[in-house]
Amino acid sequence: MNGWNVLATSLEGQRDTLLSLLRRFGRFRRAGYRNVVVGRVDDVAAVLDGVRDALASDPFLPRVLAKLLPIETTVRIEPRTAVATLVDAAEPFLDRLAGGSFFVRLERRGLKGQLHTPTLEREVAEARGAMLDAALTELEGYTGEAAEALRGEYAAARTASSNPARPATQYDDLRMLAVAAERRLLVEWRQRGRIFDDTYHLLEDELDRAELHAGSLGATSLEG
Repeated sequence: MNGWNVLATSLEGQRDTLLSLLRRFGRFRRAGYRNVVVGRVDDVAAVLDGVRDALASDPFLPRVLAKLLPIETTVRIEPRTAVATLVDAAEPFLDRLAGGSFFVRLERRGLKGQLHTPTLEREVAEARGAMLDAALTELEGYTGEAAEALRGEYAAARTASSNPARPATQYDDLRMLAVAAERRLLVEWRQRGRIFDDTYHLLEDELDRAELHAGSLGATSLEG
């Protein structure tokens, strides 16, 4: 399928059931990877809204859907050039980062043993931080309200994405332990059926951000 613009993952062993449930929203097919399907839809935003509504009304979809993601660009990854490929692919999104923070999250299917996920995430984040620095350097020679406002946006993005001001402290270590405890309980509740999967993934994303923020204050902070 050419030009697919939506990717979905199923809960373990539920790919074919998910595939049949998603076909009401567009053209979907197996992606060739475990528990992954891809689709092409005419209106991505409308489909995301439709799936969100279906999660509340369809008794089957919440039991099989893990994640549904809009796709804006795709690239072919080779282990030796993965960082450069991802940095190049992310460059068009630089303007969106101005005035906000960012983090890199890699969820891999395939290339087992060839890509180290935390290393790749860190290297891509470092490169993006360097690109923001380059933008700030370029703007230094310009004056006026527009230049000042733009410098403020890029500076805010850079500051929010790194904090090398101090080393990790006991407070940071305890915060990481606390996040890990939250994650264990969240997984336990999901396994016991105490929360719906959409609730699980919402809270999982919050924990991911909290963990990244805690890590950025210590050894994984971006420097430069």
